[in-house]
Amino acid sequence: MTEPGQIAPPQTGELPWVMEALLFVAEEPQPLAVLARAAGVSDAAARKALNQLSADYEARGLRVMEDGHRYQLGAAPAYAAYIENMLGVGPGQRLTRAALETLTIIAYKQPCTRGEIEAIRGVNSDRQVAILEQGRLVEQFEVDSPAAERATALGREIDALVRRRERDAREALAAQAASSLQRQPAGTQEVAHA
Repeated sequence: MTEPGQIAPPQTGELPWVMEALLFVAEEPQPLAVLARAAGVSDAAARKALNQLSADYEARGLRVMEDGHRYQLGAAPAYAAYIENMLGVGPGQRLTRAALETLTIIAYKQPCTRGEIEAIRGVNSDRQVAILEQGRLVEQFEVDSPAAERATALGREIDALVRRRERDAREALAAQAASSLQRQPAGTQEVAHA
């Protein structure tokens, strides 16, 4: 008998399907240890089940995506065009009300994390963020976060910031040139030859 809060490990042959169900409901890639603990099995058993699931998907439209540490279900890249066609993602696509709401939150709070967007909207915003990223309206980048060492944030580097950096660099070069001219002895000038 299991203790309250614990479940019995899956029956033999059932573990790959338990892994599939866990990955299906996960909103983000999951570490192997989290998947193993949720299924009540060892890391080695979970890895073996994920490998079997991945092999089963080779002839289908899904894939088990792995980045070396975390696992996630995803669509097979060969079918991306069909998915884009169904979701209406592409250039010139009008934004839905939900996507506009998400874009407004990002524009106002940037940089902000997906968690912050979802806290404001009260719903999962992954699809809206994906649409905005594909339309190149927002981009992901790493930021230092007080809650975590590094966090992935969403936003868009503002062109004015880039122009200000270029202006600051020009001004620094001009100040350096003026400083070097002031150090030259009186009556001497450098002559530029063409």
